[in-house]
Amino acid sequence: MTAYIVFLLIIIIEWMLFFPKAKVTFGKTIAYKQKKKYLVLVCIEMICFAGFRAINLGADTTVYMDALRYYSCLSHDNILKAELVWPFDFEAGYFMLTKLAAWLSFGETTFLFLIAILIYVPVCWFILQYSENPLLSILTYFTFLFGYSIGIFRQMIAISIVLLGTKYIWERKLIKYLIAVGIAMTFHTTAIIVLPLYWICRMKLEDKLKWIFAGEAICFFFARALILLAVRLVPMYSGYISGIYDVQGGSYTMLILLNIVMIAGFILERKEENRENPTLRMSVNAIVIAVFLQIVGYSMGIFGRIVPYYSVYMVILIPLLLNRCFRKNIIFVHVMGVVILVALFCFFTVGSGIDPYQFVF
Repeated sequence: MTAYIVFLLIIIIEWMLFFPKAKVTFGKTIAYKQKKKYLVLVCIEMICFAGFRAINLGADTTVYMDALRYYSCLSHDNILKAELVWPFDFEAGYFMLTKLAAWLSFGETTFLFLIAILIYVPVCWFILQYSENPLLSILTYFTFLFGYSIGIFRQMIAISIVLLGTKYIWERKLIKYLIAVGIAMTFHTTAIIVLPLYWICRMKLEDKLKWIFAGEAICFFFARALILLAVRLVPMYSGYISGIYDVQGGSYTMLILLNIVMIAGFILERKEENRENPTLRMSVNAIVIAVFLQIVGYSMGIFGRIVPYYSVYMVILIPLLLNRCFRKNIIFVHVMGVVILVALFCFFTVGSGIDPYQFVF
């Protein structure tokens, strides 16, 4: 755990050095160039932190390393011609990425660096474009998503591609958004789950909170049926039913946190000056979907993995909430936000599959 705490302290100290007088108030008070410099530095540090880790750290890392070694053992002329083999029957995009890395004679650490670049560069670009406070966004990502990025490569690459395509939602360019989602699906087919966001993002849900809570209650009773329906639509995941991943239950901490963020977002949306804020509306609506997906995940743990496709929008929503809900004592509010996010990161990480952190050397 020590390595994670030190890393978080480094990016916090760097923030203080970049913005020694950063009184982040209502509106964009941080210069874009300064944000960019800070995020470029943090992005490089995140890539190095993930790239220099041990190859046994992370949920599915060993499987992906086994796939890389398998294709690397083929003759150089046959690597790119190789066909899918079980258990490395990945989607086309990740399959080609693995074969290309093997063909280029990438070692395991070099491959981890490549994966980290594909995951973190889009995330930092997204934060640069849409976050009102990059530090809080990075800490939010670390708290809720970094653990996934360490081991669930395909899905996290897919999520990062979707983030790059988010601009097409705001620009109302459906074809380009469909292309982005299609590319994401070549890394993980579950990326199709984000398609509804294109239409849901503009819905005014702030006055429908009681119906959302009623929907949550109903979802608790019918979640299993929804899962069986989803598996029928995507048969390649039928093996998860009645298998070792078919685990029900789990902690309700994440559901509580998502509901708190959702309610805070609705409260902010009701203020006149925020009613037509597209970033706020889409982010809050995304969290609403994340809430329902989280509930479905309690009926089968593996389906909880699709929640990050929507919960990732907390990286811009949480800073926005802190900036606009608390205009007085803004420095104190941001300090408390940092403390709470770091505390939550420790809560979620201690004893998990990525704790303790191990370097490759």
